[in-house]
Amino acid sequence: MRLDEDTLKRMAEKTDGRYYRASNETDLSKIYENLGSQIVFKTEQTELTAWFTGFAALLLLVAGVLSLLWFNRLL
Repeated sequence: MRLDEDTLKRMAEKTDGRYYRASNETDLSKIYENLGSQIVFKTEQTELTAWFTGFAALLLLVAGVLSLLWFNRLL
């Protein structure tokens, strides 16, 4: 099975990554040694207020429908 190196290189380029080719164990060891110093963690904050508001609105709607059913106002 052959690798499609052109596609892998384009994918790495589009994702701001790097393409490494290791044809033997020595090459792979060198790549792993260099990767440790290049890995960067990026923290991102996610706003959850909209999800809680949507869930609360859904609960309010369900409660209203159940109330109408309970007091026989819907049918």
